[in-house]
Amino acid sequence: MTSDESLAVQALEGDLAAFEELVDRYKNRIFSVVYRMVGQYQEAEDITQEVFIHLYQKLYQFDRDKKFSPWVYRIACNTSITELRKKKRIVWLELDDVHSTAYDNQNIAADYDLITL
Repeated sequence: MTSDESLAVQALEGDLAAFEELVDRYKNRIFSVVYRMVGQYQEAEDITQEVFIHLYQKLYQFDRDKKFSPWVYRIACNTSITELRKKKRIVWLELDDVHSTAYDNQNIAADYDLITL
């Protein structure tokens, strides 16, 4: 069996099969970590996909002298934290609530259900 570190190097050199093997090896473990952090199944699935996208994009940053698994788990934790932070900055308002405020319509996004702070 090929080591994770070797597969990471192969994936970095353009071997998609090596990256697929890494995804297969880590998808359940990464999902478990993410699910414990966010607590929602569907959101955990989405974030897990984001983790592997980030992993692929940042593979060049992997230090070949270190173990692969802690690096992957750190990406999973950081991605989860980022998504949780984004979620906190979103305020959901009903259109009726938006129209009933005393603000001028030019200053608020009255046409949107979602307003980000």
